[in-house]
Amino acid sequence: LSRAAHPEQRRCGFASWRMTCLGTEIEWAGLQTMWERSGISNAKLVGAYRIQNRGQLHGFAATRQAMLARLGGEDSIDGKARTDILHTRLLWHGTKSCESLLAICNDGFDRAHAAT
Repeated sequence: LSRAAHPEQRRCGFASWRMTCLGTEIEWAGLQTMWERSGISNAKLVGAYRIQNRGQLHGFAATRQAMLARLGGEDSIDGKARTDILHTRLLWHGTKSCESLLAICNDGFDRAHAAT
């Protein structure tokens, strides 16, 4: 895991880790399966970067916990928990510009432009 370096020496609030088939086999196999099922491209996946942004991760975890609490059954008429309906999907996001890539890594991305 390495802290990202901005080409213009600006601050980057994320770290990246290069993933390849030589890395963690289980994680790579899952990533490759998702790539093949996505229908995005016939191209072979040869590498990827995992972007880790602590602020984004904390926000995601807090939102997920709030959603699970609401699905816990206390708020439903029948009192049944529905936590099993909450699923997390990985999204693929590409961009043509370095500046857009840095903004996505620092601030997240618009899910409307992502593919599953």
